Amino acid sequence: MGREPLLTLTTRVTVNGTLVVDDAFAKRSFSPYHNIVFDDIIPDEMRVNDIRNILKSLGFSDIEDKKTESDDSDDAPEWFLRAKRRRGPDHMDLWVYVEGTRHVLEREQIMGDSRVKTKGGKATGQIRLHMLGRLPRDHKEMTREMNALHKALRDRYQYHTAWRR
Repeated sequence: MGREPLLTLTTRVTVNGTLVVDDAFAKRSFSPYHNIVFDDIIPDEMRVNDIRNILKSLGFSDIEDKKTESDDSDDAPEWFLRAKRRRGPDHMDLWVYVEGTRHVLEREQIMGDSRVKTKGGKATGQIRLHMLGRLPRDHKEMTREMNALHKALRDRYQYHTAWRR
C-alpha cells in the first residue's frame, strides 16, 4: 500500500504600496541642546530673573521655574526653568537647567612706596546653563531661539560683570 503525499498549506500575499518619506517624517520632533558657561557671574535669583525676562522678550510664555533643593550648601544653587511658545500649530518647548557655583577669591595687594599689604576677598562665581528644546518639523527655528537667548544673556552678563568691577 502506498502512502499518500502530505498536504502542504501555502499562503501568498502580494502588497503594492507607496511610502512617502516626507509625509512619514513631517511631524517628527527635533530636540537640539546647548550648553553655556558664564564665568565671573555670581549665581543668584536676580541672574535667574534675567533669564526669565529674556525668555519673555523672546515670546515665550507659560514660564515655570523652580529652585531645586540640593544637598550642597548655598555655594552651588540650581534652578530649573521650562518655557513654552506657540509656533503656528505647534508648541515650542524649552527647558533650561541652571547650575551655579559661588566662591571667594582671596587676594593680597601691596600698595604704594610704603609697601603696605592689604588682604581681601572678592566674591565671584560661575553660571552653567544646559538647554534642551523641542519643536516638531524644524530644528533651525529652535536653534535660532536658543542662540538668541545665549546672545541676550551674554550681553546682559557682560554688562553686569563690567559694572561690578
